[in-house]
Amino acid sequence: MSGHETLTFPGRDSAASSAMPQASRTAPPRRPKVDRWEQFFRLSMLAAYGLVIFISIIATNWRLGLPVRSLVAMGLLGALILLRPSDAIMAMKRLSGFCLIALYLSVLGFVLSLFSGGDIGAALLATVQISGQAVVQTLLAAIVAECCGARPTLKIFVILIGVTSLVAVLQFIGVGVAWNVRDALSGVQGDVVEGRFSEALDGGEVRSIGLSYSKTILAGQICLAFAAYLLMRLQVVKRLRSIRIDMSLTHLGYGLLVLAFVAIAGGNRSPLLGGAVVLVLFLLRTRPRLFVLAMVLCFPVILVANSILAELQSATDSRILQTGDNSSLGRLTLIKYGVMLFVDNPFGYGATFEPRDYALQYLGYFWGDPTKSYIYRYPLHNYVMSVANIYGVLALPVLFKVIGIFRKNVLIYITFAAYITHILFHNSGPFYQNEIFFWFVVGVVPKLKSEWRSAFGALQVKAAAPA
Repeated sequence: MSGHETLTFPGRDSAASSAMPQASRTAPPRRPKVDRWEQFFRLSMLAAYGLVIFISIIATNWRLGLPVRSLVAMGLLGALILLRPSDAIMAMKRLSGFCLIALYLSVLGFVLSLFSGGDIGAALLATVQISGQAVVQTLLAAIVAECCGARPTLKIFVILIGVTSLVAVLQFIGVGVAWNVRDALSGVQGDVVEGRFSEALDGGEVRSIGLSYSKTILAGQICLAFAAYLLMRLQVVKRLRSIRIDMSLTHLGYGLLVLAFVAIAGGNRSPLLGGAVVLVLFLLRTRPRLFVLAMVLCFPVILVANSILAELQSATDSRILQTGDNSSLGRLTLIKYGVMLFVDNPFGYGATFEPRDYALQYLGYFWGDPTKSYIYRYPLHNYVMSVANIYGVLALPVLFKVIGIFRKNVLIYITFAAYITHILFHNSGPFYQNEIFFWFVVGVVPKLKSEWRSAFGALQVKAAAPA
């Protein structure tokens, strides 16, 4: 349909209309011609955008001076700005608040690094890696979403994370080719990828990594793919007398099952906990009666949960079911260390913050702690503690702004609860370290909200129309 209605007025026009043959008056309107060039351009754009994501997955550390993934992303971003300036301008308008936050944190991280005695070159490099990369990838995702639509842009992300997840599952069930493919990709980067055996904080048993750089990066990726999948499934619907954004429990259940299966393959506990948090928040927000019923039914299980986990752990010897291993205990030690660093310097250490540099000064406070060596062996493994020590109390205005955004868009950001849970136990997250994949999803959200507003307005018009 073209969107235009044909109006009939009384008088000569209506008489002429009645004289027309019946077939001509009832003939369906012609479909608008499909612009094949535009269709081809959008498909090409999505393919190029997918290439950026795929390179980011399989060659995280591949560098030609600069990271190859960043070079490809900047090249595609520049091309889209030249080819689609109107879409680029609209994307920039939608992301104006985000860009201001990125600028503020960039300046803050750089200045605090200098005050903490950091090298100016290292401070500048860390600032560009953290904030510059965030702006490029978020803006790229936003422009692609403006041109191609929010859901196709999210779908590309979900499909490509699905590829690395599938390889992880194959590795988990013992398919040797899946490991060979990952080993071959490590040669492209000129670096030894964190492979199937790890001596890091998370333990040293065999754990699948898919095509990703490490098992923890895979965990973050599947949490973000889960968020993207849920965002795709959220729709504006009419419920009784209200119009709201909602999603079927069936779709949520499918997403949770896939998330859990890949998390188990990678031996990652945080996505499982995160998935449970999403389920609880979603039911609490949209199905409060079902939430109460679920809590009542689950209460007997909660009472014996520790016993059940102990039996399952002894039967399977899987780290997924362990809660008292060195990995868990070591994180408590690192959180304590992070709090001490923050108390001693609440204004922050800057973008070059490295907690292991200060470990010897605090080692005396940890005598008797069996995991005391963790403070000079590992980063803090907690996003909140890490960001608090990087930006200090001067980041509070950003925190208040983010809380305000969350309050206005609760259901949207519930979809990110699994990812937020994950980063509470690992060294990644927005405006920290070398976070890549978060921005590919967040950049699409403003366009998705715009599409929801349009659907909301259409439903309002339809509801107000006379029967």
